[in-house]
Order: sequence, then structure tokens, then C-alpha cells
Amino acid sequence: MSTDFVVRLIGMFIFGIAGAYFGNYLGADLFQVPQIKQPLYPPVIGFLGALFGLVLSPYITTRPMRYLRSLVKRIDARTLVAALVGLIAGLVVAALLSFPISLLPKPLGEVLPFFAVILLSYFGIAVFVMRQHDIFSVLSSRLSQRKTNIDDQQ
Repeated sequence: MSTDFVVRLIGMFIFGIAGAYFGNYLGADLFQVPQIKQPLYPPVIGFLGALFGLVLSPYITTRPMRYLRSLVKRIDARTLVAALVGLIAGLVVAALLSFPISLLPKPLGEVLPFFAVILLSYFGIAVFVMRQHDIFSVLSSRLSQRKTNIDDQQ
């Protein structure tokens, strides 16, 4: 079985269940007259949800992952390393700032830490990728100096 087929089946199942719950919600809210039986909303909307899940689930899951995989294959290894280090640095700074930001009054203290994580992660990646040549040149000069010092000691 292919990955697309398995994802389609899982998406069909999930969207079908979600459609049945939504149909049950519609049927319960629209028809509250005791003499009228509950209509066929849950199975009909569940079936429509299953069809949508069967058709749309690869476009939500596997196709974007294939695109990202092909994009990552084209990116230089130095750029990936710089982006990863920048992400880690941004997340560390965001973690240090999130606690004081969370002490703000109610709406800001709940929302701003999330935005700080997103923003600082992006800035970390952007800065480290833009300055990757400088960072790697400093690291390579430090490593060559250290190697020279170790060779001199032996």
C-alpha cells in the first residue's frame, strides 16, 4: 500500500467521524420538536466528510511534506546547520523571556509568550542564516588556532 492511500483512508475516517458529530450537532439544534424524529444529518454529513477526507487528506498531509523534503534537499548543509543553531538560540531566548511575559495581565500574559516564541525563533533563524559565512569563518579560525595550539604542545 502506498503512503497516499493510507493517508486517504485515515483522512476519510477522521473527516467521516467529524462530519457525523457535526451532523448530530446540526440535527439536535435545528429540530427540537419532540414529535419529529431526528433527521438523517449525522450519516449524510458523515458520508460527505468521509468523501472530503478521501479527496483532501493528501493535499493536507503528504503533498506538503514531499514539497518540504525536496526543498530541504536543495538547501546547502551549512545553511541547514546555521538555521538549526539559529532556531535553538531563538528558542532559548524565547524560553528565558516567556516567564516574565506570562506575568503580564490576563489577555497579554496568555497570548504574548506564544507570539514571542514564534517571532524569536524566526529572528534566530533569519540572523544565523544571513550571517552564516561570518559565523563559520569565526568557528573555523578558532578551530584552526586550537589545533595549532594542541600540535605545539605535543
